[in-house]
Amino acid sequence: MERRNLFSWNIALAAYAQNGHLAECNAGFSRIPEWNVVSWTVMMVAYTQRGNVQGAKETFDQMPERNVVSWTTMISLYAQSGHFEDAKRMFSLIPECTVVSWTVIFQAHVTNGQIDSAKAVFDEMPERNVVAWTAMVSAYSNLHRPEDSLAWLSRMPQWNVVTCNVMLDGYVARGFFDDAAAQFHVVPKDVVTWNTMLTACTEHGHVDLAVEMFHRMPQHTVVTWNAMIAGYARNGHLDESRALFDCLDERNAVTWTTMISAYAQCRLLREAAVLFHDMPQLDARPWHVMVAAYAEAGQFDEAKALFEQSDARDSTTWTAMMGAYAHHGQWEQSKALFDGMRRRAVEPWNNLISVYGQCGYLQDAIEAFHKIPHRDVISWNSILTATAQNGRLDDAEELFRQIPETNPVSYNILLQAHAQSGNIDRALALFRSMPGLGILAWTAMILLYAKTGNLDDAREFFRRMPQRDAFSCITMIMVSAMKGNLSESNQCFREIRYHNLASWTTLLVANAQNGHLEVARALFDLMPVRDNVSWNAMITGYTSKGGTEEARRIFESMPERNAASFGAMISAYAQNGYIPQAREVFESGGSSQHDAWNALIAALARDGHAADAIHLSRAMALEGYALDGESFTAILTACCHSGNIGRGIREFGSIVDHGLSPIGSHYCRMIDLLGRAGELGKAEDLIAAMPFPPCDVAWGTLLGACKVSPDVERGMRAAGQALELDGQRSGPYVMLSNLYTREA
Repeated sequence: MERRNLFSWNIALAAYAQNGHLAECNAGFSRIPEWNVVSWTVMMVAYTQRGNVQGAKETFDQMPERNVVSWTTMISLYAQSGHFEDAKRMFSLIPECTVVSWTVIFQAHVTNGQIDSAKAVFDEMPERNVVAWTAMVSAYSNLHRPEDSLAWLSRMPQWNVVTCNVMLDGYVARGFFDDAAAQFHVVPKDVVTWNTMLTACTEHGHVDLAVEMFHRMPQHTVVTWNAMIAGYARNGHLDESRALFDCLDERNAVTWTTMISAYAQCRLLREAAVLFHDMPQLDARPWHVMVAAYAEAGQFDEAKALFEQSDARDSTTWTAMMGAYAHHGQWEQSKALFDGMRRRAVEPWNNLISVYGQCGYLQDAIEAFHKIPHRDVISWNSILTATAQNGRLDDAEELFRQIPETNPVSYNILLQAHAQSGNIDRALALFRSMPGLGILAWTAMILLYAKTGNLDDAREFFRRMPQRDAFSCITMIMVSAMKGNLSESNQCFREIRYHNLASWTTLLVANAQNGHLEVARALFDLMPVRDNVSWNAMITGYTSKGGTEEARRIFESMPERNAASFGAMISAYAQNGYIPQAREVFESGGSSQHDAWNALIAALARDGHAADAIHLSRAMALEGYALDGESFTAILTACCHSGNIGRGIREFGSIVDHGLSPIGSHYCRMIDLLGRAGELGKAEDLIAAMPFPPCDVAWGTLLGACKVSPDVERGMRAAGQALELDGQRSGPYVMLSNLYTREA
């Protein structure tokens, strides 16, 4: 009877632990007359469920006796919470190993991207089960090494459909859709295989392929229906998504949450709220979705009210609320939420570091990093990202060297930081040192070469890639278009086996930007699905060729419009001299869009309506729209055109009052303004005071001003600097020649 009672107590403890109720678990544990090893192990799990690995370790240390299960559990808890070094140390101390212990430490190596050491552990294992073999297949699949993955699959003494599903899932998770599709046709399949591939189709924008697969499936489960509901919503087919939801007799929590998320992502918060309140049983996930949706839409009162009502909020809900506040510049509220958390798992700490980094508070991010009780690899990658984001590349490299166990993400963070800074040599050195080069690393190098104008090197890197996916081909479409080589862009497009919205849109934009409007329109008409980017590209393309009427027809045909749509149409009218029509578009809906305000201000400034542009900028601020860098560029342009030097100086000085730093275009406008007023000395002093190296445009602007107010000596200095930065341009030579002629 006592043993049965103890068994019942342990079952109750396990239920509390699995649901994260640590206090109840502790209370139940203290009431057990006599504990056994299972009771102690359940308490370890309960602590870890709440992110308290230290509590789990203290429980382990207090155990009067331990068996191989308790040792293996502690190794697994360390590994799952990102404490890889602690997991390895614990494994080295275990008195006796079973196949499960070996498999747990082996999977820890795999999870941390340590494929070589994982293989060494695998080779040491006295016996290997299907889990270990499957983990090796998955590891190589995740590294986008399909040949190795298939080789391990063929070496398995016995393998089953689960192993094949893991391999497919690895391809899908890493975005290697083409590889997944190729393997799908040759492996044995169950309903999980079909569902995995169905989800992959929708995630890569192949809705038609997903529908075809759905009808071919021998069996549908609730997971299948959920995948189709999510897939339709993800690709903008909200009506089809809701129709599937309504006709489904069996709905689970995932079904409801998927539909709520679909409405929330489309900012249809009223519809999302109705479903939320109709949901028969709420768990943490829908609460998290609704809180995040309200917060991201700027409805902080509703988000806070719902957040405080929730009994099911978890660290994900807290983290989402923190991130949403930070995204909208509500830094104090984000920090207050973090401070209000009674228990903090590692996830909120990592999010806090990211928030600090995005806000430019690097020192605070570093202090938060050092306060984390137990860091995981995400903690290290978060502080690495924050350091790189704030331009501290030397510090980022030093930090990278300190990471106990780097993973592919760590390498890619630093590689992309070098790429964004244009540092080819350091990026190339890191690229060559990376273990298991993946497609993301190759693509980052292609983007780096393209950004720095080395388009031939970008093409060579693309040619050398051992394997390409849709994203790398899309990148090369953009690179070729930058060089004006649309035939190469078309060739890259044809290399993509399964086209998605991104590939269609990229080729459309490439043709539109290069003036090939007939080709762009043909692509637009062929596209199975269009988004706002596609529609806006056509508006912009027609505008560049003076096709205002065609742009208007596209605009009026749009099923829905965003800020960029209104901005594009306002610019279309304004650039072709139709200011009244630009105002009409603005007043018909653009006034609720931040970018539309900027577009109209810029249009008025360009067209010589300086007073109206400045007046509109004041109205923009009064309406609660924050002025940004583009706003100030337009305002300073208006001041230039009106010759209002006093106003221009005041507006330039107020940039910092709005929490911004002047950028290159602001300085160039001020140089132009001072030059037009004959203040050439002040214009040159401003160039010298710039906090970053002046560009050739800044010196060219000063050179142009020297022509208006003849100053040959200053003009020669400006021309020399401009030509040093870009010696291929003829403009400085022509202006300097005109200056000499005028002086003569």
